[in-house]
Amino acid sequence: MNDVSQSTLTTWGQKFVEARDPISHDEDSDPDELIDLTETEKDLIDSFENEENATLAGYGESRIVFNLDSSRVVLFARNGAEEDDFTNGRLTNENEQHIFTRLTEHDMIEQFNLLPILDGHADNLWILKPNIRSVTESDTWVSEAWDEHGKENLWDNLQPLGDHIHLMEVQPANVCVWNGSFNLFDYGTSPPEIEED
Repeated sequence: MNDVSQSTLTTWGQKFVEARDPISHDEDSDPDELIDLTETEKDLIDSFENEENATLAGYGESRIVFNLDSSRVVLFARNGAEEDDFTNGRLTNENEQHIFTRLTEHDMIEQFNLLPILDGHADNLWILKPNIRSVTESDTWVSEAWDEHGKENLWDNLQPLGDHIHLMEVQPANVCVWNGSFNLFDYGTSPPEIEED
């Protein structure tokens, strides 16, 4: 097991947040521009992989994910606009930790099929989750089970959380098998606000 300490993760987390100027998501945003890594982020990825014996698992608008070992991944926050959890990784991590904590307090986390959080930074620079392959990275039978009934079942399970989780996150690249059922990996993006006429 890769024993990267919390303080080491925090040091790296601060570096990753500082590696990108705040970027905001709006209807005119170029999706590629929101995801593209800065040169500083690319350098940090190389350094983190070399110094901490980790491997890049992927990245999106708000976070960069590394495999720490066969059992854990770390999700580092990327810098984004203050109130935009689509691009602000700290806000995404905060939302996820809040949802996970509330559901865990009521012993409901497994009921809603959300991948658990193993640990997290108090200021939301990083969170740790189990290292699980997504449906798109899994064996054919997993993809077939997802297509046959998995998506519908997960979607139905998550409906009561629709005010807290953007249900558009329910897609194969963001879903994994955990404890024998399909679970949502990324659930920190809030649903869009509906404008009233």
